[in-house]
Amino acid sequence: MKRLRDVTVGVTLGGVLFSGVSYAATSNIAVQFLQLKYHFDGVEKTPATGKTGFIYEGSTYVPLRFAAESLGKSVVYDNKNLEVHIGDAYAEGSEVKLTDEQRLQNLLSSTSQHYGEAGRNQNIQWWYKIQFTEYDTATGEFEGQIEWLNLNSINKIEGKLSGKTITFKETEKIKAGNAVIGPEYTLTIKDSKLSGTWKLDSDEGNIIWFSINDL
Repeated sequence: MKRLRDVTVGVTLGGVLFSGVSYAATSNIAVQFLQLKYHFDGVEKTPATGKTGFIYEGSTYVPLRFAAESLGKSVVYDNKNLEVHIGDAYAEGSEVKLTDEQRLQNLLSSTSQHYGEAGRNQNIQWWYKIQFTEYDTATGEFEGQIEWLNLNSINKIEGKLSGKTITFKETEKIKAGNAVIGPEYTLTIKDSKLSGTWKLDSDEGNIIWFSINDL
């Protein structure tokens, strides 16, 4: 098995790897998609669906965020300056300041699971894990899934990022349980915290707060 340092890493950062890959928007390149398996320190890890690697001219290209996070390194993508920062890439004593928009973009680009809680009248009633698997940086649209830990439910989600606000809905059940389908979530970032409300058409007067803790 090749060691990771011998593998050429392609920067996809949550983007989609597509067949008939276009390069520089003017030409096509022929790549070979294989069912690659990745082992990190002896542990096999699998990238999100649609983000597998490919081989081009004898080099293996791997989604950068998947590879970095599998090695315990953080990834920060600066969309404004088109810069990618991996791990401790800053001089000692320097401070990395991300805009709220960059924080949300990084959240949606990450395929890691994020934890949160929800409830009524500031009383926590539900805990969940949420994972974003398909984020289109051009349109702000994304997909993913939410697992309600104390309701034994997993639902697919679809939504959109607009400025400092994320909106999404649960669209279908992946694992049936006690969670309902149909709530509309509106989350806004403020002071590095992402929180907001959800509502159901059938329950307009009962607004439930919702937050993602590890932004």
